[in-house]
Amino acid sequence: MLGYVHVIDVSHADPSHFSVQVYGSRVTLHNGQNLSGLSVGDLPISIYRQAIGTDYNTARMTGMPAYHRIVATIDDSRRHYTRLILPFSTDGMRPDRLLVGVRVDNWLVE
Repeated sequence: MLGYVHVIDVSHADPSHFSVQVYGSRVTLHNGQNLSGLSVGDLPISIYRQAIGTDYNTARMTGMPAYHRIVATIDDSRRHYTRLILPFSTDGMRPDRLLVGVRVDNWLVE
């Protein structure tokens, strides 16, 4: 399970500066590349970068969990997965980190 979990630092006001502190080792997006240490703005695919920034910023601003079903074609690979975003706070006040769980789905027929 831990291999499908990310921790994202969302303490910056600009979503392009949100940074990946821990990237799930079993997530195969981007050819299995470990994205730890990268910012959302460094992600190589523009539309994915924008969607992630929006979803993460919404969770940060509202402080509410979010659950998404994602169907996308990335790098000529069709992806379908669910994502749970859980905001949390290191200071007990406003959310500054996100725990993001990813699960590959088999519900979509190709």
